[in-house]
Amino acid sequence: MGGAPATFNAKRAAIAAITDFCCVHGWITGDPLAGLTRTPQPKPVPRTRPRAEVDRLLRDTSHPLHDRVRWALLSETTARSEEILALDVEDLDPA
Repeated sequence: MGGAPATFNAKRAAIAAITDFCCVHGWITGDPLAGLTRTPQPKPVPRTRPRAEVDRLLRDTSHPLHDRVRWALLSETTARSEEILALDVEDLDPA
């Protein structure tokens, strides 16, 4: 079972589930996965832009206001991108 750590761990979990099932029913004895531990997975790197870049984009008036409003909402709230894109920012008062 090679490949990425997440793939290895998922396959190991699937095999562990079926071997547990087989042990409960008495079809096998012992643990065929003994000694085969999970592979450590690297922590995911957040896919965010540096704060200075976001501030620069928000100040850049060459981009339409509705885009800058969406960017501000994305960077300042916990809303998901689908929620932000569903907003009708054209109805906002630009004043």
